Amino acid sequence: GDSGIQVYSSKSDFPELKLGQEIEVSGTTSEAQGEKKINIAAEAIKILEQKEVPAAQETLTGQVGEEQEGKLIVLKAAISRQSGKTFYLDDASGEAKISITGNFEKPEMKKGESVEITGIVGQTSAGYRVMPRQAEDIKKSEPAGTETATDDATIKKLPAAGPSSHLFVIMALAVAGAGVLV
Repeated sequence: GDSGIQVYSSKSDFPELKLGQEIEVSGTTSEAQGEKKINIAAEAIKILEQKEVPAAQETLTGQVGEEQEGKLIVLKAAISRQSGKTFYLDDASGEAKISITGNFEKPEMKKGESVEITGIVGQTSAGYRVMPRQAEDIKKSEPAGTETATDDATIKKLPAAGPSSHLFVIMALAVAGAGVLV
């Protein structure tokens, strides 16, 4: 399938992993707050080969839920509210919660500002959230079709293209056996 699962080690002793690597993971499956994960012991990850990086699926904010859990998605919408490292987007289909869980800071943003977020959908006891993998997964943009006046012409601005960096939070694309990092 195209969904991922959290790989968890209480010792945080992961090998150096890169986006697109196919890996084999051994451990036990469990569930925390409705989200499945694989609990591993030391040296339980075997790197198999480098593969094509999976593409993020463009999704409406109101569609973030069980069907997208574990998937890498892209949201393009306006910020509806924010608090600390959490903010919400809404493209008029319903709000989506965005949580910064990685080791990076949330950029300065304002309510109503249009952004493009790439991240992995996860579940907590409070519901579903999208977790950007790195700072580059959060891009400020202007809504598609907005116009900007220039000296002698009017130019239509489109949202920024997809992610450009290659450092990502570890997610394997299979429940058991092998998967590709997204």
